[in-house]
Amino acid sequence: MQIVPSSASWLRLWRSRIRAGDLKSADRLALSHDGRFIAAAATGAGWIWLCRLGENGEIVTTSFLTSSSSGDLGSFGSVKALCFSPSGDRLYAACSSSGYDGVFAFSTCAGVLEYLYSNDLNSGKNADFTLSDMIITASGQLAISAPEASEVFILQDGASLGTLYCLDNSEANPGLNKPKALALSSQGDSFYALCNEDSIVRFSRPDPVSPYVQDSLISLSPESEGAALLAVGDTGSVSCETILAGGGDYLEFIDIAGDGSKINSQLVHPEAGDPLGLADPSSISFCRGAFLVAGGSMGKITVFGNTL
Repeated sequence: MQIVPSSASWLRLWRSRIRAGDLKSADRLALSHDGRFIAAAATGAGWIWLCRLGENGEIVTTSFLTSSSSGDLGSFGSVKALCFSPSGDRLYAACSSSGYDGVFAFSTCAGVLEYLYSNDLNSGKNADFTLSDMIITASGQLAISAPEASEVFILQDGASLGTLYCLDNSEANPGLNKPKALALSSQGDSFYALCNEDSIVRFSRPDPVSPYVQDSLISLSPESEGAALLAVGDTGSVSCETILAGGGDYLEFIDIAGDGSKINSQLVHPEAGDPLGLADPSSISFCRGAFLVAGGSMGKITVFGNTL
């Protein structure tokens, strides 16, 4: 699931089978901030499907790109994460395939994907290295998590995807251990990383020219350890935001103060037999005051919150 743009005043009710040459199954999804584009990909293959939408949500065009589409895409494949640039004119794909672990940038300006450039983040050819998640921060920088290396790479949106710096497990970032899922803070230029399946680290910038640095560490409750998914949202309070961690035995909602400290938390235990798939969700998302939990193979979406 992905967040619907806040400016949207309509609801899309349509179904389109993904055709990238032939019918495909996707497990990665991205939606541009203005709602003009949807992109889908699969972790076990080398293709991306792009859908361009009209003002009323109708499908205008669809296109696809594969590793054989260009001579520069020989290492493209196994997409771990997708995200659009703030303006939607570029699509980024984080890939770990065939010994290549890096980010590819594609133009969407013509309504089709056009390869622009890429950045190999595993230049040292570390065998124990994969990419996991990717977000665009409030200041327009790409953050990409590499769990095995306990690193988060910070890249420049545009500018040929230049690496600005790398956050690693150090004295400045002691909680950065096996970061997997990333989520953008709803307040200020900060983001969260789900680390070691048992804690959440917040990274912020003291000023616009400073690098991101760890400014808080929140431990998950023992019952929700093993979490693999993360979502963050502003639930209406001016002084805090709420984190939802999922993928362990429980769902855990955590209220976070403006300084990054934990205010309180609430655990949600699945019912017997887990009929909603809350113990093993395929994705979680925050949209307009509510958290949505996709119940994996159960085919259910559960909504937590006051309004949509």
